[in-house]
Amino acid sequence: MGIVIRDFASPEFWDRRWFNSGKFLSPDRHELHHDNLIPVTIGNIIGGGLLVGLTYWVIYLRGDDHH
Repeated sequence: MGIVIRDFASPEFWDRRWFNSGKFLSPDRHELHHDNLIPVTIGNIIGGGLLVGLTYWVIYLRGDDHH
């Protein structure tokens, strides 16, 4: 989304936000994968696994003595 805004926003858009499009660098493929997609994917797998697993455990597997 940021790349689309950077490339297609009108000059009036940038004037109203006190920025210019030159402040937004163009990431290359290495930066995109190494600095963004890989850490985000790992975080989503770990975080989602823990969240779903913990929720499942709390709802279904804790035992009847906690209700």
